[in-house]
Amino acid sequence: MRVLVIGAAGKTGRAVVERAVKEGHEVTAFVHSDGGYDVPGIEVRAGDAVSGSELDWVITRPAILTEKPATGDVRIFSPGDRDKAHSITRSDLAAFLVAQLTSDDHLRQAVTIANRLSPSRSTPGQKRAAELRGASGISNRTPRTPGQSRHLIGAAPRTGV
Repeated sequence: MRVLVIGAAGKTGRAVVERAVKEGHEVTAFVHSDGGYDVPGIEVRAGDAVSGSELDWVITRPAILTEKPATGDVRIFSPGDRDKAHSITRSDLAAFLVAQLTSDDHLRQAVTIANRLSPSRSTPGQKRAAELRGASGISNRTPRTPGQSRHLIGAAPRTGV
């Protein structure tokens, strides 16, 4: 699949680019300035974010990003529950973003994702409610037709949690 990664020069963007290339996707990295971007096998474009696009999209609002190893446990939070999201590993965020290339679960949506609930708000009832809301986001993939285009937008992580 052809993929445009906006913000590809950041730590998470680079992880998404590298994982997407590894999984066989045709990647274009969109960066502010193309000088020094050195991931082999991709096209690099520099400039401002794409506007007025007819491509499919997913806006991802990650919780606080960590450098810990991947957990494989990604939770999706509804707009009213965004304050309960605590943190997510960069690896799990990259896995979620690449999984969206072959899934329509969150197409044309903005989603807040995390590995776990905020410690101060993590009661068993809240945790179970999050699981029942469809916390996984990585499963139930719908196959995409090869050659289709989709782009992912990674928003800045939330702060003050």
